[in-house]
Amino acid sequence: MTSSPRKPELRRRSSWSLRVICFYLSVLCYVIALVRPALYLERNQGALRGLGAWSLGGNLLLVGWLGILFGQYAWFANLPLFAGWAAIYRNQRILAAFWGGVSLVVSSHALELFRTPLPGVESQNDSEILKALGSGYYLWILSMFLVVLGAMLGRSAGATEVATQSDGARRF
Repeated sequence: MTSSPRKPELRRRSSWSLRVICFYLSVLCYVIALVRPALYLERNQGALRGLGAWSLGGNLLLVGWLGILFGQYAWFANLPLFAGWAAIYRNQRILAAFWGGVSLVVSSHALELFRTPLPGVESQNDSEILKALGSGYYLWILSMFLVVLGAMLGRSAGATEVATQSDGARRF
């Protein structure tokens, strides 16, 4: 009995790397965070003491830059996040990890709102304080973490060339 020659396995190389998956998941989390409640601010003075409302992520994206006027700069974590996206898209892993890390550090300043009241909108005697974090906030943080994770787990273009050198053996 003769055996037929074995056909070589054809491996199809996937274009979906961990870096690409983390990039798209990061953008998806960010977009979902824009339509989810992010911060629950409650009045802590004045006639409406105790009343509060959720702020959606999209609203915070539009007006959050004004926080610099009263010492709240967590909104500016969006800028290094966007830079991290650009770096991870261009396969610049070190820059992506750096910008993702910077965005995580800057975003942590939002936690300061638990103890520092925001000036009220209606009068000078009115102020608001953060009482709870919503899913939008956590998705926003997750999008930053995914940039760092994608930069750490993904392979650079140079590593791919080294992995498939002359003998064809894959090295990691």
